[in-house]
Amino acid sequence: MPVQTVCFHVHLQDVWNLLNYLAEKMKEEMKTKVVALKEKGISPGLAVVLVGDNPASQIYVRMKKKDCATVGIESFEYLRDASIPEEELLSLIDELNADDRIHGILVQLPLPKHIDELKVLERIAPEKDADGFNPINVGRMVAGADSLLPCTPAGCMELIKLSGVEIKGKNCVVVGRSNIVGKPVSILLLREHGTVTICHSRTRDLGAVTREADILIAAVGKVTLFIPCMLSIFSSKSIKVILPRSFPYESRCIPVITIS
Repeated sequence: MPVQTVCFHVHLQDVWNLLNYLAEKMKEEMKTKVVALKEKGISPGLAVVLVGDNPASQIYVRMKKKDCATVGIESFEYLRDASIPEEELLSLIDELNADDRIHGILVQLPLPKHIDELKVLERIAPEKDADGFNPINVGRMVAGADSLLPCTPAGCMELIKLSGVEIKGKNCVVVGRSNIVGKPVSILLLREHGTVTICHSRTRDLGAVTREADILIAAVGKVTLFIPCMLSIFSSKSIKVILPRSFPYESRCIPVITIS
């Protein structure tokens, strides 16, 4: 995709607009794929299992249901009380594994403390593992084989590729080592021949590491973790952002230093 390079002071609204733009493009592509599947007699279905009443999880589930409707995927919701016994939840997953209407299963995390998350993730059939957390899919990802990938790490990689930045040979720093984002995105960067460093809460002198980064991925959920002196790109108090030529929003950030 042809790109234009725009350097400007960081503004969260620009980042938000860019993410929304890319999400809408992906949804349009997904619609086309869903139509092609339905023409072959396959009607994709996604089952979402929500245990308990975690407010953030409820929001995620509503967003997924809305996105499914947008692209033409049938969604199935399974809402269970937080007190559900582990065996009952595992039995539900067995039923979903055997249901031909369902092609993807997503169990919203976190789960209540009395339920073993790993046991639940292992129970999901690898071919229906929409989150890519089943150990078989994780192992295939590490081995470089085709597999279902965790959504957020895959999204990070898509953003980097759409930006036009080459990963090969770059110093890639990932801050965070969770099984959901930090570890898998590190593996995906390695698969693209990046030189990867993982930082975490016990890393000494985090800024010394992040200043050496060509590509920096923060996966710790803290907006204010970094200050300018921790980032090499802020040496001139500006940051380079790559936007697709068809990006429909005007940057609200000034000054614009270069456009090419």
